[in-house]
Amino acid sequence: MTQKLSMYLFGFLIVAILPNFASSNQRLANNDLSFQLSDNRLLTEEDYLKSVPIILTATRLSQPINTAPASVTIVNREMIEASGAQEIGDLLRLVPGFQVGYFNGTSMSLTYHGFTGNYDRRLQVLIDGRSAYMPFLSTVEWLSLPLDISEVEKIEVIRSSNAPAYGANAIQGVINIITRKPFEDEGLTLEGRWGTHDVTGLDGDVLNSDLAGIKSKLDDRKYLLKYANSTKNLDYRITLGYQKDLGFDDVSDTKKLNLLHLSSSYQFSARDVVDFQIGTRKGDMHTFADGSVEDPTRNKSVDSEYQSISWSRTQASDRELKVSFYHNSYYQNDETRITESDNFPFPYSFGIYYGRAERFDAEVVQTIAASDNLRLIFGLGLRLDRIKSKYLLGTADYISDQSERIFSNVEWYLTKQFVVNGGVMLEHNQQIGSYYSPRLAANYIASRAHVFRASVTRSVRTPSILENNVDVGIRTDEGEKIYTLHISKTNLNPEKQYSAEIGYMFSSPTQDMVFDTKIFREYLRDGILEAADYDLPGAPWVWGNNTWANIQGVESQLYYKPNQRFFFNLSHSRTSATANWHKYDNRTDGAKPANDDVSNSVPKDTLAGLFSYLLTPKLIWSFTYYYVTEMRWIQDGNIVKNHDRLDTKINWQEKISSNSNLNISLVFQNMLNDYVEVQDETIFKQRAYLNIRFKW
Repeated sequence: MTQKLSMYLFGFLIVAILPNFASSNQRLANNDLSFQLSDNRLLTEEDYLKSVPIILTATRLSQPINTAPASVTIVNREMIEASGAQEIGDLLRLVPGFQVGYFNGTSMSLTYHGFTGNYDRRLQVLIDGRSAYMPFLSTVEWLSLPLDISEVEKIEVIRSSNAPAYGANAIQGVINIITRKPFEDEGLTLEGRWGTHDVTGLDGDVLNSDLAGIKSKLDDRKYLLKYANSTKNLDYRITLGYQKDLGFDDVSDTKKLNLLHLSSSYQFSARDVVDFQIGTRKGDMHTFADGSVEDPTRNKSVDSEYQSISWSRTQASDRELKVSFYHNSYYQNDETRITESDNFPFPYSFGIYYGRAERFDAEVVQTIAASDNLRLIFGLGLRLDRIKSKYLLGTADYISDQSERIFSNVEWYLTKQFVVNGGVMLEHNQQIGSYYSPRLAANYIASRAHVFRASVTRSVRTPSILENNVDVGIRTDEGEKIYTLHISKTNLNPEKQYSAEIGYMFSSPTQDMVFDTKIFREYLRDGILEAADYDLPGAPWVWGNNTWANIQGVESQLYYKPNQRFFFNLSHSRTSATANWHKYDNRTDGAKPANDDVSNSVPKDTLAGLFSYLLTPKLIWSFTYYYVTEMRWIQDGNIVKNHDRLDTKINWQEKISSNSNLNISLVFQNMLNDYVEVQDETIFKQRAYLNIRFKW
């Protein structure tokens, strides 16, 4: 089935593209842009420059995508709507080299080039430039982000180490989620979603069930209310939401969450703009427990929130100053009382997901255009992370990590065809002291259609508070630790990654076709992961510098939109890896440490295709196809066999009046066979969703 679908997709691609590609190349010979637009005008250089997407994330400088120092993927609003994705994290399946899996119904695992466990700590995730990283588990809690997917305008993904621009957590790349401006959603919007996570189970009951029985099977529900308005100087949007679902079958992973999000922008003067955002998502989630006496199924309360404010001043045509501050807070409580246990003959409290984490961050950034050929950006920031968790860290007090950073990037056009980007991040924190991450890249603009680039980067990721201080065990009510489950080694080394890539981009003059490909190599050293230590009683898991990996491969993506009715986006990654996990630190029999070859934690191939067609002015049909070869989710995950997935969406829209419209969509996910996401228990079955949105 997989091979046939792949052949159909690429056969269709060749038939659709080759005639247009040949004619485009003929027009572009000798840098010739003299062809006509639809209104019979000749395309000018100004038209061309306006059509090239501008990105903000690669260097923090606003720049055309074809002069960025790294591979970039843009998931735009059109792709978001066509994908049928129900969660923001699922959109990353469309990006070359990314793998997305549900560890359970309340936790999503997301990685670039595989080689990860329960949580990925090597990707920086931003929302409008604000880090969404939560120090509690040293990761991003995708399913409790205080943001709805309908508020996302686009996602810029830097598919390369970007620590020189964003610091330690960007060792593999950056995901910048850019939200819609309030004026783009002006008016009142009501939205409802009803779905089932098991279509086959629903079908089996339809013939013998009344309406109430069918309704009870729609276990996934979401309700959304948005209001946006614009005045002379103020734009704002308020979003209220509620979501619930039962998660995977036969797994304790139900969630019920409430959402509140406010986004606003106030223009004080022609030069000064203040942006203010607050968001919170809170509710209840079931823990992913085995149901035993010592790990009982239990509920946990979740509260994820943030506040963010920034001030931007345009000082002149060539200068801009930006000052920003944000505060992230995350709280979980699953504390429970164990009164009977086979292994521990005394009552004790337990709550592995109990605790609070906060991040305070302030930053000042200055952008300067020194000349027509030279631009630079430099900034400094101060950050405080702190965690309090008596079950994770073995103390009821906060453990903090303060860090400072200075960063800069220079963009220098040596000639009209040759541009150099050089950047560096200098950081200092309480965990390991001072360190730096540099990058040097060069782009050769052979013509307006063809650009070549090369870059080298050295990146450092410091151990997180959790990795450096984890101390999970069974303790009496008096605090005496009887048994150790997880503990950290002292003085962990930072992770280091050395990256190099050579890339090529082709873009047609009106951007109806964009092709990007790269060859890359990555060397990760001193990777931080758990290992069992036989020299300690009970062989607990010890966090240490226990892994390394060499990863190389080729990634490509193609976007093609020949007309306003049809577009498709294809992405493919082929990688090979050598990776090792020192799974056992010590052996009591005197043998050498046992190593575990985890090269298969990086899938050989990852493929994604998105196709969308406007059947009538009111009806759009789209489908997405995903294919991932066998990979191993290390730590608590399993080996997931080759699998593919086919989703489809039918969207109907009707204009009710001059200022109101109705949108109804039907989404079917995984129309092929059931497959395992991350663990053997998390089986992704056929799902269906009905979404109704009314705006006026």
